[in-house]
Amino acid sequence: MTSQGSPYARFRRAVERGNVIEAESAARELHTMSLADALDYCDLLAQREPAKYERAALRWHSRLEREYAGLTFAQSLMALSALQALTGPERGTSLAILRHLAKRV
Repeated sequence: MTSQGSPYARFRRAVERGNVIEAESAARELHTMSLADALDYCDLLAQREPAKYERAALRWHSRLEREYAGLTFAQSLMALSALQALTGPERGTSLAILRHLAKRV
């Protein structure tokens, strides 16, 4: 652990500050990341690094499908739609939908 804190603390700070490079660096040091933290990382990419966002969003959705045993087809489609909308003006609504789904895991 560095004097700046644990990798998780550095990841959270980087996400809150909008620093993609530091968030990526700290994320690499983490052994696991919750689905909610992965969503925050996706949101960061959607806002700051759109070229990297689509791949991260697809990985997040894949993980949601693996971890949410009761996920329905409609919920899966809703998650994909919300991920697509995360880059647009309905970002807040999209995040709320995705966070709700992530909590159910």
